[in-house]
Amino acid sequence: MASVTKQIKQDTTGGGKNKQGVRTKNGDISKGISDMETLVKERKSYLQKEYKILTEHMNTYMGKVEYFLQENKFLEEEARRNREESNIYLSYITKHSQKCQNLIITLNDQNQIDLSQVWMQKEKLISQYTEKEKEVKTSLMNMEEKYSLMNKEVEDLQPFKDLQLEQIKKIKELEKELLVTKIHTGTGCPGRLWDLLLWKYSRPIWTPTWAACSKEPAWAGRLDPMIF
Repeated sequence: MASVTKQIKQDTTGGGKNKQGVRTKNGDISKGISDMETLVKERKSYLQKEYKILTEHMNTYMGKVEYFLQENKFLEEEARRNREESNIYLSYITKHSQKCQNLIITLNDQNQIDLSQVWMQKEKLISQYTEKEKEVKTSLMNMEEKYSLMNKEVEDLQPFKDLQLEQIKKIKELEKELLVTKIHTGTGCPGRLWDLLLWKYSRPIWTPTWAACSKEPAWAGRLDPMIF
């Protein structure tokens, strides 16, 4: 556009010089008219070219405007669709959030119920455990008491045990003596006498458990007490 304006100014300046030349050449009107016609034709041709160029530019700009209008329409449609999708998503999020909130409330209530049941079961188990603990402690105390009594009985029976060991030792000595007697006399000791010796020196002196076994045999009274 700047070049076109410059050319117009040059043409105008040239035209002014031509007019001055016409006037200075003593009224050569016909030549001036011819120059004017030439200038007009050139001007017309230039303007036509300029119009064509401007028309092409305008068509180009109109095409761009149409493109931008279509693009704007597409963008507006896209924005409208995005708004609709956003509204749908927002509605979904709102409903989902409300549903989650309701579910949380429901779960919280259920958890409270479950927790209450757990506490009840805990109290019940604690009570049962306490009773069981008491029973075990009582049983343990009874066992400790019995064990203590048994230890005392064992301690009380220790002298009799020592006496029994001594009697066993005497029996072994008597066995040796009887064996020597058999060898020297060539006769054996009567069976009942031998049984009585075993019975006399092997029986315990006293024990509550063995009291029933401490009676003498029926034939023991018929023997000579000097034997013993």
